[in-house]
Amino acid sequence: MSKTILVVDDEKMFCEIISERLKAAGYTVLTAENGQQALDILAKNKVDVVLSDVKMPVMNGMDLLKHVQELINKPEMVMMTGYSDFTEKEMVDAGAVAVLEKPGIWDKLIATLSTIRLH
Repeated sequence: MSKTILVVDDEKMFCEIISERLKAAGYTVLTAENGQQALDILAKNKVDVVLSDVKMPVMNGMDLLKHVQELINKPEMVMMTGYSDFTEKEMVDAGAVAVLEKPGIWDKLIATLSTIRLH
């Protein structure tokens, strides 16, 4: 059974590249441009992992992380950032299973995803 991953990033090109690579690696992928769109998708779809940027308009990744922690069937959260007002410790303490530094996240992302168990 393939993991379903929701990629949340306001950088459209980055989101497309990561999505295509994840699909090629056998994952089912959904995308959103911000945290609010992500919550709308999570309300309608079973998602195993949310891969979210931190800095985004409308709703940033930390606010999304807080909302996801309140869900009954909460997916695992992996945060990505090139620059953030939040520390890695703050993100992990808030519930993230990993924090990946952009742009070179691919190898670390695949390693992280392989350790996440399906619920």
